[in-house]
Amino acid sequence: TASVLNLTALSLERFIVIVFPMRAKIMCTMSNCRRSVVFVWLISFILAGPIIFVMETEIYTYSNDERTVMLKAYYCKDMDSLYFLMYKLLVLFLVPAVVMIIFYAAVIRELWRNTH
Repeated sequence: TASVLNLTALSLERFIVIVFPMRAKIMCTMSNCRRSVVFVWLISFILAGPIIFVMETEIYTYSNDERTVMLKAYYCKDMDSLYFLMYKLLVLFLVPAVVMIIFYAAVIRELWRNTH
């Protein structure tokens, strides 16, 4: 989630720098960069939160003559749930992809217009 949102934030930054170069000097500062990194990670944790509700644990016990080992395994239940799959598709793919397409299309249009 963080990788997808980082790529989306990067496309926003490129959009601002190329389409609005005068505003970029004001908007693209180091403090805003730090804020955006924190924002991306916070949103990533929030968007990845539903995975907690589909996690289950199971304890396995292995033993032989000398010792016994208990293993705690985490796995996702209901991974084939249509709602969960739709959530992952929308949040992790479609929405960021559409946003990046819009930003990069505007960048390409601006660069194309400036070269002619």
